[in-house]
Amino acid sequence: MRRGFTLIELLVVIAIIAILAAILFPVFAKAREKARQTQCLNNLRQISAAAAMYAQDHEEMFFPDGGQAWAAALTAYNGPSIYDCPTKTGKGTNTAPEYGVNPILFGRAMGDVDSPDAMVLAADLKLPAARTNFSLRADSLTYDMDPRHLTGVVAAAVDGHVAYATTPGGVRQGLARAGLSMWPGWSVVMEPVSDTEPITDLSTWGQDGYWIATSSTAVSKKTPFWATGTLAVNTINASDGVVHPETDTAWWQGSDGYLSSGVYCYAKTILGSNTTAIYAAGGPGDRTQGGAEIPITLADTNTHAVTFVLTPHRDLDWGGCTATFEVAGSRTVSTQILVQRSLTANTIVARLSFRGGSGTVVTARVRYSPNNRCAGLTAILLD
Repeated sequence: MRRGFTLIELLVVIAIIAILAAILFPVFAKAREKARQTQCLNNLRQISAAAAMYAQDHEEMFFPDGGQAWAAALTAYNGPSIYDCPTKTGKGTNTAPEYGVNPILFGRAMGDVDSPDAMVLAADLKLPAARTNFSLRADSLTYDMDPRHLTGVVAAAVDGHVAYATTPGGVRQGLARAGLSMWPGWSVVMEPVSDTEPITDLSTWGQDGYWIATSSTAVSKKTPFWATGTLAVNTINASDGVVHPETDTAWWQGSDGYLSSGVYCYAKTILGSNTTAIYAAGGPGDRTQGGAEIPITLADTNTHAVTFVLTPHRDLDWGGCTATFEVAGSRTVSTQILVQRSLTANTIVARLSFRGGSGTVVTARVRYSPNNRCAGLTAILLD
């Protein structure tokens, strides 16, 4: 006579099955997501090819920002299905893509991108899209990218290659590890603009590193992970061009007002509601500040950006000066703006990009002409 399974034996079998399921189901889920990731890589590869064909047909220019979904400009070059991410439950199309394009490329000439292998063209977009054109955001901490593929993002570069970037520590760091950036190397990312008080919060920039005058007597600084050494801003004497290091207390001993032995300092709220900074400026006599510079020793070959923040003192007896922003290394890129004082103090913001080899030094610099006393440096933000 055959004996059936006992209750204990059945429970043991069920327990074994449950343990195996607990072990295998995550493996299966990871395998399915890996397949979706591969599909996304293929989608973005085709999107990159379509963007290249568009540029070839339009005098080597990328499509402009038309206010509608960016992918609508590529309708003639591909089908709508490649804008659908299989990981998302919706249905992406040319008019509602689930991938975002780099907004810095809108209307830009392909020749302006000196490192097409290192600049992001498009990537996984966080949905719902924050912008009607479904673009990424170059001024966001995460660029509005969505690390939906096993905590990573899929991105396409301008040159057509695609990459998967893991994002532990943040999207910026993940892209850097993959050799990608949102900015072209050696270019003016944002032309100088003047913003009257209160200024736009700049805290989304400078997450990697910064030099910020936090009061009339103190400076806050952080070296980015892609650089070595300690950040130090040197000030340039307008009279003789001599560069004075930050450790020269005869130039940097702080006070609220003119100093016989230092630069002019003026405390003011900036860079957010709780941070005080210096309207750093020139001093009396031959201590007038002709500019400032910060040497940066690179530890990688990726593209990075520097944001200059100036805050001229408000006064009516001064006509103004030209502020020239410059980044110099293996190449040099610069831009300028006329700085004028008025009853309402302005904050001047400019953003430049650069790249170089590991161990090379890049110098971010701002100069003022003609000589002046009240157009100094408030912050340098590094990403």
